[in-house]
Amino acid sequence: MLKRAQLEIKGYVQGVGFRPFVYRIARMWSLSGFVKNVTSGVIIEVEGEEENIAGFMRSLKNELPPAASITEINIRWIDTKFEKEFRIVKSENREDVFGEMVPDLATCPDCLSELFDSADRRYLYPFINCTNCGPRFTIIESLPYDRISTTMREFKMCELCQSEYENPLSRRFHAQPNACGICGPQYTLVDNKGTIIQGDPIELACELIGSGKILAVKGIGGFHLICDATRDEPILKLREAKKRPHKPFAIMVAEKEVLESIVELEQEDWKFLLSPAAPILLLKKRNTAKIVSEFVAPNLNYLGVMLPYAPIHHLLFRLGKFKVLIATSANFKDEPIVISNDEALQVLKGISSHFLIHNRGIYNRSDDSVVSKFKHGYLMIRRSRGYVPRSVEVPVCRIPVMGVGAEEKVTFTLAKDGRAFMSQFIGDLDNKKAIDFYIESFEKFKRWLGFTPELVASDLHPDFATTRFAEALGVKLVKVQHHYAHALAVCAEFNLPDEPALGVVFDGFGLGADGNYWGGEFLLFDHKSFVRVGALKPFKALSPQRLGLYPNRSALSFLLSGSLDIPQPVVSSFTENELKTLMEHFRHERISGTSVGRLFDAVASILGICHLNTFEGEAPQRLESVAERGKAPHLLPYSIEDDNSQLYLDWRPLLSALILKKESVENLALDFHYTLAQATAEMISILSERHKVKNIVLSGGCFQNRILLSMLISILKNRKLSLFYPKDFPPNDGCISLGQALNAIGVSING
Repeated sequence: MLKRAQLEIKGYVQGVGFRPFVYRIARMWSLSGFVKNVTSGVIIEVEGEEENIAGFMRSLKNELPPAASITEINIRWIDTKFEKEFRIVKSENREDVFGEMVPDLATCPDCLSELFDSADRRYLYPFINCTNCGPRFTIIESLPYDRISTTMREFKMCELCQSEYENPLSRRFHAQPNACGICGPQYTLVDNKGTIIQGDPIELACELIGSGKILAVKGIGGFHLICDATRDEPILKLREAKKRPHKPFAIMVAEKEVLESIVELEQEDWKFLLSPAAPILLLKKRNTAKIVSEFVAPNLNYLGVMLPYAPIHHLLFRLGKFKVLIATSANFKDEPIVISNDEALQVLKGISSHFLIHNRGIYNRSDDSVVSKFKHGYLMIRRSRGYVPRSVEVPVCRIPVMGVGAEEKVTFTLAKDGRAFMSQFIGDLDNKKAIDFYIESFEKFKRWLGFTPELVASDLHPDFATTRFAEALGVKLVKVQHHYAHALAVCAEFNLPDEPALGVVFDGFGLGADGNYWGGEFLLFDHKSFVRVGALKPFKALSPQRLGLYPNRSALSFLLSGSLDIPQPVVSSFTENELKTLMEHFRHERISGTSVGRLFDAVASILGICHLNTFEGEAPQRLESVAERGKAPHLLPYSIEDDNSQLYLDWRPLLSALILKKESVENLALDFHYTLAQATAEMISILSERHKVKNIVLSGGCFQNRILLSMLISILKNRKLSLFYPKDFPPNDGCISLGQALNAIGVSING
């Protein structure tokens, strides 16, 4: 019997070859009708025998293109139209609905093969792409995703490219960035005065990198600073220029064999690196690795590695015959990644000798995403290129809402109709450029999604730039405690029901509900509210807002608060006058803290590992690296205080043992991690039983620590609890906006 079905498809179905895929399977199942892009996704109408439509539906669900995914299919049966063919029709822009945008996609195997095929017309063309790969988010100006709505509209396709673009059976059918060397963007090499260097720009760039120069190379989401990772001199120059003495650089490697010689690489890691998102993946260094300069990631056991993900990267490796390159974001501390040619020449001329620039506009900045490997899987650290702007399912709310984020590692989240869209990584909002980037990105997302938030959630801290931004919007505002937002973000990621759960949030500092600085929290919460049921035992904090810079001051804060002896490594890190002044200042300090992040800092200083953080988290990362060289862990003493309303984890016996125990630094560092994990697990067991909850949520920057997270997961494995921790969103402050948005949704739903 002849029937006609109309399908409304939502998900990642624009810019990923979905319409030609639908065209092919519709013809395969002898169906007529059409497919078209709309703002909310894709509309399909198919007409034919009922069993053929059923077969079409199976193919639709089971044979999707690599980068496509479907989140929702709404189907209704309509009157037949007795059409003779299946068509792809022009996109429709409906302002009352919004849809998914697609992240940028790494170069696919088919395009890579063509790139190095001397018989192919795109041989060595650095902007090769198709519907399975290439720029998406970074070139989109408006929706629906059509060429005219991207920065590619300036490049009129040649006859051959146009014919591919119009052919439903071509891999480049409606590939919006489609181009070739005749009609598309081009690279140019200039010196730091802007003078064009004659010759093949990419070959010349390879020669410069090979001679030890630092180049600024314009890519997908911004400029990279690129140099040879096997040579000390350019890396030391890069560190000096970026004022980055120890913070690790990411490396790019093209060959699996080379990568295996540098880091411990398993097959699942290689597959992860080859994914369309192509993130930086933090993997453990091999002790025998001699290829990479020691100055790439000093004092740490892990290297951030990525594969070439844009055609230009593949060309640099093939033509330059490099083994390993540094590819780090082209910016200065806390400033946004540079995206325009003029800005690059102005800002980076003191770092880079030459600039490999192109004439395709980057509309949306997007840093490389960073993912960490640990014992139980992968953990998102920085969510940006390759993942943004994918959405997450959340409860349906009555009005559009927004979470504005915190102050560091900032993102924002907009939510409506059961979908939440988190922005790309923006960074720390401590300078005008970063704040301008935040506001600019908000305006773009607001336009793409087609709504303005009517309820906004911010942090409690009144001095955060995001709080001031939220207040200036002039709409209803809710203030969400920092660590509560952390816990809620995990609920949003896993779409957990709005029912009581226990949140364990360990981080640096966040303003607490009592006006003190929290950071070691056990919260009984749902989507609407929370109660603090446990915490790290408070300590008196020396200048808490700057304490994160100075692990030795954290050590002093804990030791003086606990009336403990000050060990020699801490004493010797100060001058006599500094120590005297700080001890006097401590007597007048009134602000207390419960920060586990500062406890990590303190232990790193007590053990003589690190007394000054030259980048955020340096001391804990170095402590973790030292601990990984320890032998079998031993439990050190700790205690749990119970006043019936709250539990407090007392750190004083633990620090005392670390000071007095005669053992290697490596073993003591490992013992600290093990004891903290055991103590946390005991707190969880007591509180989950007391409050009759089974869902346990872990969040906060301290859970980026592989040892702590792995040990805690292993300890809790058989305790009949459901444990949730971040995977696709960061545990650090990059997730705060998502948690804030979920609270705003809860407030909206419950009036």
